[in-house]
Amino acid sequence: MTIPQTVIMIAIGTLLIQPVTGKGFWTTFGVAITLVLSLILTEYILLKFDGAETAITGKAVPVIENGFK
Repeated sequence: MTIPQTVIMIAIGTLLIQPVTGKGFWTTFGVAITLVLSLILTEYILLKFDGAETAITGKAVPVIENGFK
C-alpha cells in the first residue's frame, strides 16, 4: 500500500462511524466521496509522472530482483 492509500483508508474508517453517532449522513457521504476521488486522482498522477512518484511517495526499491536478494 502506498502512503496516500493508507491515509485515505484511515480517514474513511474514521468517517464511517459518524452516521452511526447521528452526525449527518449526507455530509459524511460527501466527504467520503471526496476522499475516494482524491485518492483516484493521486494514484493516476503517480502512474503517469515519475517525478510525482518520487515527490509524493519516494522511489520504489526492489527487494528481490531476478529471484535473488
